[in-house]
Amino acid sequence: MELGDLKKEHRPGLLFDVELQYQPGMSAVMSSEARLGKHVGSGDGTIRGARIHGSVRWDLFEDQGESVCGSNLRGLIETNDEAHIQFDAMGFFMRPDKSKPNRWITSAAVRFDTVDNRYKWLNTRLAMWEGRFDMKTGRHHYRVYSQVAEE
Repeated sequence: MELGDLKKEHRPGLLFDVELQYQPGMSAVMSSEARLGKHVGSGDGTIRGARIHGSVRWDLFEDQGESVCGSNLRGLIETNDEAHIQFDAMGFFMRPDKSKPNRWITSAAVRFDTVDNRYKWLNTRLAMWEGRFDMKTGRHHYRVYSQVAEE
């Protein structure tokens, strides 16, 4: 495959924006088994996009470091039309400025899994999310992009 062919096949498109909030004392949503690192917390949030919108509950696992952490954020999206979509995101949190210890930038590859026919198209997509996390407030903000062109 030539580079030009790759550019034609992979046209990233915005799937949705995510706002997550850490909830102290919240029980694990999916499983307490670590895929990477240890369970550091759970929370809830919202998803807003052209085709997907609703609420989300999530768990965060980290392999913690001083300025870079491996991360596994996974959870369950419940769309406003009552579909359930599981997601599993593997990536990194990085603190680019040590003078601002609560501000982290994030990036991850995301896989989706659902049995709902309206959203099965997500099962054949990988996505990428990028954003930021504020340790002081426990808030995450992400933009999620599809890595495969819509058919």
